[in-house]
Amino acid sequence: MMERFAWIFAVAVCLPSQTSAWSLLPSATPSFAPPHPLLRSACSPLGPSFSTIPKRQRAAFSSRDGWGIKRMGMMASDTEAMQGIVFGDTGGAVLAADEVWLTAGERDILTGVSWKVNVDERVGLVGPNGAGKSSLLAAVAGRRSLYKGKVTVKPGTSLGYLEQKGVAGSTATVYEEAEAGMVGIKKAEERLQQAERELEADPEDKHKAQALADAQYDLIQVGGDAKEVKVARVLEGLGFQRSDYAKSCADLSGGWQMRVALAKLLLSEPELLLLDEPTNHLDSKAKGWLMGFLKGYEGTVVLVTHEEQLLKMAGCTSIVEVRDKGLHMFRGGYDKFLVEREERVLRAAKAYEAQQEEREKLQSFIDRFGAKATKAASAQSRQKQLDKMELLEAPTNLQTRRAKIQLPEGPKTPFEVLRLDRAAFGWEPSSPLFEGVDMVVERGMRLVIVGPNGAGKSTLLWALAGKLGLGGGKRKVAEGLRMGVFTQDLAQELPQDQPAIDVVMSAAQEANPGVVQQDVRNAMGCLGLSGPKALQEVWTLSGGEKARVALSVLMLVENNALLLDEPSNHLDRGTLDALSEALQRYKGTVAVVTHNKVFCEEFQPTHTCLVMDGKIQMFDRPVKEGDWALIEAAERRDLEAAASQAQKMAQKAAKKLSFEDNKRRGNAPKRIQKIEAQVEKIEAEVAEIDGQMLNVGSDYGKVAELEEKRGEKQAKLDALYQEWEELEELLAS
Repeated sequence: MMERFAWIFAVAVCLPSQTSAWSLLPSATPSFAPPHPLLRSACSPLGPSFSTIPKRQRAAFSSRDGWGIKRMGMMASDTEAMQGIVFGDTGGAVLAADEVWLTAGERDILTGVSWKVNVDERVGLVGPNGAGKSSLLAAVAGRRSLYKGKVTVKPGTSLGYLEQKGVAGSTATVYEEAEAGMVGIKKAEERLQQAERELEADPEDKHKAQALADAQYDLIQVGGDAKEVKVARVLEGLGFQRSDYAKSCADLSGGWQMRVALAKLLLSEPELLLLDEPTNHLDSKAKGWLMGFLKGYEGTVVLVTHEEQLLKMAGCTSIVEVRDKGLHMFRGGYDKFLVEREERVLRAAKAYEAQQEEREKLQSFIDRFGAKATKAASAQSRQKQLDKMELLEAPTNLQTRRAKIQLPEGPKTPFEVLRLDRAAFGWEPSSPLFEGVDMVVERGMRLVIVGPNGAGKSTLLWALAGKLGLGGGKRKVAEGLRMGVFTQDLAQELPQDQPAIDVVMSAAQEANPGVVQQDVRNAMGCLGLSGPKALQEVWTLSGGEKARVALSVLMLVENNALLLDEPSNHLDRGTLDALSEALQRYKGTVAVVTHNKVFCEEFQPTHTCLVMDGKIQMFDRPVKEGDWALIEAAERRDLEAAASQAQKMAQKAAKKLSFEDNKRRGNAPKRIQKIEAQVEKIEAEVAEIDGQMLNVGSDYGKVAELEEKRGEKQAKLDALYQEWEELEELLAS
């Protein structure tokens, strides 16, 4: 019996909980609910803690996605992250917000909004930067307090939340951190290990043998037999290579830490999945994988994103627009939302104009005839009609206040701005990603750097910026070069506990001591960070607003070269358009890494750098459709390779399981014979005890002793009958 469980023990890994950007937040048991197993938050200082899953609840498990994902609703103990959330009656919805007010300092973000999300809905939460999308999501997750109102989550619902942060502080490997989200599997593995140890100590104990069989069944039910396949599929889908699995999270950039956090959350399989800008730091291949994953996800999803393609491909069933301190609900997908929103605005505009016209007519009559005795009654009647009229609000223009970006230019540089000669560089000095690189960036060049996931685009930009040391060769810069750098992680690296205006002032004055506070206010105001918002501490701002803080610095410093790494991350469409236009007007040298095809076209590059297959190729032309085709083909190959590897792992796991089943099936007849003999013997012993109980009369002490002995025999008998039944089913299959 021990051998048939050995393959499961071999893959069991028990790790302490790591600091993470997300939390698994299962619901707290309401006062009226019956006792239920508890599940601590995966981010709790006490670590994950599942209680044993009773047999009567095993039917609650269900498989999906064809690769063994299992789910079971769990209750939770109280955690710090859950403060402010009420678990109770939601009227059948998984989530309900009632008259919610959210504020940031003295500024109202949302005022009196109500909202319900039904089970298995896909909700796209859209709106301009700073409208309150991230704040609302954080409030649902219990990470932000409400000024008024309440958010209610259906009891028994597990909740997962992805913040716009990574796994900073974790020293676990990529694989360890990702699998730490699979709390159910890890607990089942622990139970299985414990059951093995107990049976090894007493091999003849049938209760312990049955406990081991139950533990194996539980592990299979939660998908433990396919754990490696699940982890590999998610990690590789998000762009990790096999060689990355053993890397420490502490050695990763903020963008890759974000991917680990996302993998960990997806592997936790919460019933209510809250995602705040999940595609930030993802390239097109990883985005495509995530779209497919979310479309097939069994559970409720609330998604904050500026990515229109993600909203379309993730299968959104409704769109909620956060605008003008309110929520505007639209049933259906994103394309339908765009059409219906325009129609709503047109209808509202017509109704408003008609009412204004009617009010003008009434007021005109009152003004003309109110003083005349013959018309006084009519004028009074119209005045009453005017007073009773319910005023319609003027429809809001859907175009949000357009950001205004002006990038000041520094003194003209020599013709050669940056140069790499036989350069070798990479994140691991002992194993450079590129070697022998010769590259020249010339004055006025508008260079776009494109390529598939993991090819090294950002690595190249960091080497050009001098932020990544060379393992060989030389980097030369022009005399008088003033270089502004905007990276994927810059918005997250800002001092979080300082007011935004102070952060911009400090950074700008470091490069230009002549900058004064009014200059800072003007620049931030152009990006929509005016008034009280400029005084907010950075941590209270959304991801898009943090990116605007970083952009404000570029607007205050005269640079003659700009290096931008994925600038489309975090920015809404309006701000991204404004940045594109500013870059078109900018006469200095610009190098941009991007996976955003639309932004690339608007940038109007003069030169293309294609990073692919370990090579860096420079072309004296804009990006061609053929370049995108090459990138897409490479990404398809990577996806096919990952799918092939996942299939091999699945076949390997199935082969192991088949081997164990066949082995057990072959031994079943002999084992059944032994069970029959043991059953016959124990039944005779039970009958003998029954006879003794009839003969002891009123000797209650003796009766109690015999009852205890009979109970022990009966328990062994029940375990044998259950094993017998399982073996018969195995032979019949």
